[in-house]
Amino acid sequence: MLLAATAPTARGQMVPLWEGGLGVAALYMPDYRGSKHYQSYVLPIPYLVYRGEKLRLDRQGLRGVLFDSDRIYFDVSVAGSAPVNSRDNKRRAGMDDLDPALQLGPSLKINVYGREETRKFITLALPVRKVVTTNFARYEGQGYVSNPLINFNYGAFQPLDWNLGLSWGPLFADQQYHDYFYSVSAADATPQRPEYHARSGYSGSRLTFTLSSTLGSYWLATFAIYDNLHGAVIDDSPLVDSKQSYFLGFSAAWLFGKSTELVPERD
Repeated sequence: MLLAATAPTARGQMVPLWEGGLGVAALYMPDYRGSKHYQSYVLPIPYLVYRGEKLRLDRQGLRGVLFDSDRIYFDVSVAGSAPVNSRDNKRRAGMDDLDPALQLGPSLKINVYGREETRKFITLALPVRKVVTTNFARYEGQGYVSNPLINFNYGAFQPLDWNLGLSWGPLFADQQYHDYFYSVSAADATPQRPEYHARSGYSGSRLTFTLSSTLGSYWLATFAIYDNLHGAVIDDSPLVDSKQSYFLGFSAAWLFGKSTELVPERD
């Protein structure tokens, strides 16, 4: 997990080219969307900000500046899921374990209201991500997902340096992705878990809340995600035992390094 955030600065002010730090994240999440079995994690995390002319990493993610526009740009969309030990999940008992998954792909973002340098804006994001699972001995593609969303961001400057984010949008996935998480083969079928073949299409909707703050040399953040699977093409899978899922997390990082090279604060 990579964390990126920026302390508030006045427009045009000279700031470090990069800033780095290290922290820890505590997470509470279901085995997969639609599962009632939850897991807790405590993980080390890096923190990095980069303010290049063509490549930028900040609280809005990794962005490649392909053309001069303060309204439309491309960035990198990243997501993932944790490994699942099937013997710990009643619905998956006897099935193969699920490997950790990484989702990575481009996202077109359109700034529909406000400007990012003011930290008060609304954006529309249109991401498409490739999904890859791994047991660290082999890697396998598991299809594609998309999560178009509308994002509202509100940030307050000193002395209250905090940033609030709210986003909502539908999720879609192809047959291969849904098959990996929600299908049941004939060999894995039981009287309580009938054979099931997932299909592509609507995968539910997601509401995300984030709150972060930079306090001197420290960065703090918390998030909550609500997933709704009602009406999803996989809501009738025997591996789905809840039409709602929740993800909770808290992160803290110590910012201990920064570049001596200064650059103008960019949009």
